[in-house]
Amino acid sequence: MKIIHINTSAYGGAGLAASRLNNALNSIGVTSSLFTLHGADNNNRFFPDNTLQGRISRYIYRQKIDRDFNRYFSSRPNNLEKFSDDRSEYKKIIEQLPEGDIINLHWIANFIDYRNFFKSIPKRIPLVWTLHDMNPFTGGCHYSGDCRKYTESCGNCPQLGSTNSKDLSFEIWKRKRHAFSFIDPNRLHFVCPSAWLAQIAKQSSLLSKYNIHTIPNSVDTNNFKPQNKAIVREALRLPTNAKIILVGAVSINNYRKGMHLLQKAIASLSPTENIILLTLGDGNLDAGIPFQIRQFGDVSNSIFISLLYNAADVFVIPSLEDNLPNTVLEAISCGTPVVGFNTGGIPEMIRNSENGLIVSKGDTKALGENILLLLQNKNLRLNLSDRARQIAVSEYNYDIQSQRYRSLYETLLNEKISQTR
Repeated sequence: MKIIHINTSAYGGAGLAASRLNNALNSIGVTSSLFTLHGADNNNRFFPDNTLQGRISRYIYRQKIDRDFNRYFSSRPNNLEKFSDDRSEYKKIIEQLPEGDIINLHWIANFIDYRNFFKSIPKRIPLVWTLHDMNPFTGGCHYSGDCRKYTESCGNCPQLGSTNSKDLSFEIWKRKRHAFSFIDPNRLHFVCPSAWLAQIAKQSSLLSKYNIHTIPNSVDTNNFKPQNKAIVREALRLPTNAKIILVGAVSINNYRKGMHLLQKAIASLSPTENIILLTLGDGNLDAGIPFQIRQFGDVSNSIFISLLYNAADVFVIPSLEDNLPNTVLEAISCGTPVVGFNTGGIPEMIRNSENGLIVSKGDTKALGENILLLLQNKNLRLNLSDRARQIAVSEYNYDIQSQRYRSLYETLLNEKISQTR
């Protein structure tokens, strides 16, 4: 059995999750490879046609996609993340794919052209699509916030600032519906890392007729593991007696990640508490935090990231909406208690008063109080830390995820064999 994973990039949250699944499958003897548009491995990358004709063709098509989106430049609200079209300038991807028994799609925005791909994929190959956000079943957004128009046909899109029922989001939704019509529903299965995402995917108009499974992401529990806090802090030149908070995201300035709420929550904490805030990810926190901040930026070295989790007393995830964040898995695998909002897939990982503390979404007062509680109560912190590590090892290790995916792949291949008899 040979699995081909497709993700736009080998980097970022989805790229990391796809890479971990790829590694987990290979570790149990399933031949697996990751095919990307942006990645370090030239043997598993897509290379566009760089002839003059190819470059001109891509440019013209890219301009058309951009023009459709740029119509909403003045109406689109600020602080929103990307809004992705179903179309892509890249064609003939199928021709460069390695041979495989099953294709497992992941985060494919700005890489896979829906219509071109689903129309040309060989009918003998089953498809699995791991959803890392909502984009595959929306009219362009990756997280919908309070909007539920994905249950119908999108249009009047709040993320475009549109009041037109036939706007770009409707056009994208309509094109996706047409693209999906090329695939037999029994041939395409979706996997959601969180039960939260699986539930809303089933409610969507585009995916309601498909098989939807829930298989959580995994974390390398051998790399992300508890270490001696005093030694780690000394290595990172952090004071051993400080109370340390860690926050992290691919982009900490992404509004959905809620760092503005974190700032409000911790602004009331006393600077006399000897608190240090560590940040991990691209971007900078605004001024107004009453104690020392050390910002490490975009770090890709997993060993160093593991040290940061171990240096912290608490990891905070103030996201307003999220699937199954890698950062939470990494934190609990290192035995670092987590405080976050009761939203998305976060409460599926963080069991209140068991391996962390959960507060109502947007309640910054409660968020600040619970952060302070963990910083001040060492016994509670240690109890949560022990349980956090236990949960990571027993529920999110490579072997559990890979075995569940292998079982799904085998089921699809057996169904394909029975259909050809």
